[in-house]
Amino acid sequence: MKGSSSRKWVTLVAAFCLAISLAACGSGNNGNHAQGSNASGSPSASGSQPASDGGASGGAQAQKTLTMFVDFPWWPLTDWSGKIPEEITKKTGINIKVQVATDANQLPLMIASGNLPDLVFTYDNISKMSDSKVSLPWQPLIDKYAPDFKIDDMTKAVNTVSDGNYYTVRDGFSTPEELAKYPKALFRGGGMALRTDIMQAIGNPEIKTLDDFVNVLETVKKKYPDMTPLALTPGQIDSYFRLQLGLPRFGFNMANGKPTYYIGDPRQLEYYKLMNTLYAKGLITADQFTWKDPNQSKQLALTGKAFAWEYTETAAETLNSELKKNGKDFTFTQLTPMLSDKAALINNNPGWAGLFITKDAKDPEAAIKFIQFMRSDEGMRLGDWGLEGEDYTMADGGYPVLKYNTNDMDVVKRDGEVYWGLLADTYITQGLARYQPDNQPQSTAAMEAMTKVYKSDPLLGTLVPEAGTNEAIIQSNLDNMIKTEEVRIFLSKSEDEAVKAYNAMMDQANKIGLDKLNAWAATQYDKAKSRLNSNQ
Repeated sequence: MKGSSSRKWVTLVAAFCLAISLAACGSGNNGNHAQGSNASGSPSASGSQPASDGGASGGAQAQKTLTMFVDFPWWPLTDWSGKIPEEITKKTGINIKVQVATDANQLPLMIASGNLPDLVFTYDNISKMSDSKVSLPWQPLIDKYAPDFKIDDMTKAVNTVSDGNYYTVRDGFSTPEELAKYPKALFRGGGMALRTDIMQAIGNPEIKTLDDFVNVLETVKKKYPDMTPLALTPGQIDSYFRLQLGLPRFGFNMANGKPTYYIGDPRQLEYYKLMNTLYAKGLITADQFTWKDPNQSKQLALTGKAFAWEYTETAAETLNSELKKNGKDFTFTQLTPMLSDKAALINNNPGWAGLFITKDAKDPEAAIKFIQFMRSDEGMRLGDWGLEGEDYTMADGGYPVLKYNTNDMDVVKRDGEVYWGLLADTYITQGLARYQPDNQPQSTAAMEAMTKVYKSDPLLGTLVPEAGTNEAIIQSNLDNMIKTEEVRIFLSKSEDEAVKAYNAMMDQANKIGLDKLNAWAATQYDKAKSRLNSNQ
């Protein structure tokens, strides 16, 4: 992982992304995760078996109790109660005693003291838990207790650590090959919402390119001088424009055939020129780069002071829901087409959090069989969606239509839906439930457009330096430097000045050690490829 400050930031981003993911699918009969039965055209979990086909369906068997530590202080489910956990226990014969973290320091202290429960679910401490002194590797447990529990080679490769073992399989991951089979498993990304009435007032000009978009903003600025043409959301400032330019937002990507930290891709200059153009033309304001609260930009849109709001694929529907409640007489429309032939949604993520079986586990057999069930089709449907017929129905297209609102935390806490599915779901299970053409047509259309330009190399997502290493320090220093220096580029008075500021930023990056970080990444990438090849 990165340095401590970067790890905290990544955890906050992960929590925020989960929150907006839930919100994105919680309007009406919508859900945020998905995994359907094969009979209805939905996928088997990548690397898992249904309970009826080798999974750990225990039926009416004597109950065993396992202890689980959930390393997320914000986790809303504090005990194993409700109809969903009860059904999981009925299927597996396993009851869970849950402990939720009080703060970010609790698990590291538990690891240091050697006092651990049977199971640990974590994101921030995956590196610490992936250690033979702390956790049990999965494969020996599978070989001994659950030989019908199959995990594909790519999933093993992206979770295998330097000692040759994998101690968890992070949730929310599906291989590119599996994803290609399910075009309705949609990806999320940056989005743009435009005032519908103002677009009509200026003649509904076509927006097919980034130049078209900039021209529309200029027209709005001229005809509505008191309005902010474009409001950018903190944390999402680059998401829409890097998507349109086919550029990575963070992490490593391939540039000139080699793994390269995102800022080292020379194409990033295009993004910085575009942002400087928006500022130089008065289409965005300098204070937007100082905002910390996403609501600051949102309020401009809700109060009629902004023409365009840059957020995610849910931008228009999010605004329209609140505008309706507030009795406003205007709406927003999502700008769904890709505006460049370079557009690409780059997602090299190998998954999110992982469930570990600790060295202190008193019943490793029960633990691995519990995980096997949770990674089965039956387990994921149950954990993510609830009870078929009662909580959801399957549409003809193989995606679920939920009968409850995933944003209704009273229901979620009472029944235990959604969150326990995160212990072991796949990206396909999440993405299929985002396909909601009837309930969320605008966000669905936006995600369909993004999914068509989705690109992924999960092995690049494994390139995360261990905490405390020279590479982790370099990466942390680069990230901190970029936050400061890129604002100088944005606010340059001309394109020439912007290019000079960009070159100055890259000079600093090289002095910090960008080349060293990329050299490390190349070595680690080759090792990851070797692990994958050895598993095949």
